Amino acid sequence: RVWTLPRQVLAGLTAFLLALTVVVMSTSARRTSRKARVVDAMEEGAGSGEWILWEDDLVRVTSPIVRAHNSGPDGGHLLVHPLLRPQQRPYLETFEMAPALRHRIIDACAAAGRALLTLPQNQGGMINIMEMGNWVTRSADGVYGPKHVHYHVLGRARNATLQTFGEAMRYPWYRDRLKFNPQPLLTPLELTELAWKIHQFMTANV
Repeated sequence: RVWTLPRQVLAGLTAFLLALTVVVMSTSARRTSRKARVVDAMEEGAGSGEWILWEDDLVRVTSPIVRAHNSGPDGGHLLVHPLLRPQQRPYLETFEMAPALRHRIIDACAAAGRALLTLPQNQGGMINIMEMGNWVTRSADGVYGPKHVHYHVLGRARNATLQTFGEAMRYPWYRDRLKFNPQPLLTPLELTELAWKIHQFMTANV
């Protein structure tokens, strides 16, 4: 007779191993860099609906908890957010930013893309990096507001089923945006591996 563990037990073991792995990585990160730190991949960004994978004084790399633009099997979806000071406008265009911030954004986008390319599903694939922020300018009453600058880093897997490789990314109209929720997302183990890879690539550029 073959014995199998209940799904709840397997989920609990996976969560425990993930937490243990992140603690070990975080300790190593603190030893190797005073600025950069690997944040627990299961730590939810405050009000952002995103897992925080990595951050320093200038940028933060995250992964959506819900409504990603790309599923995990299709290549994954990460975001890069510049950490602007409170007195700075959150809707600065990239060319308006200070050179140090622009350069760090480029480093973070490149690190996120390189990390995504290490996932098995992205072998032989490619990366798309996009600054959009179109939906965030809209409101329910149709009033247009300020853009909030952020950057999307998307893996493009050759075997993708929704966001087909070799085609442009496909998005719905604004009114249908809440129905757009590619599944499944990147797994906790994939997020932990990505967090460590991003840390390695970013600290190599310090």
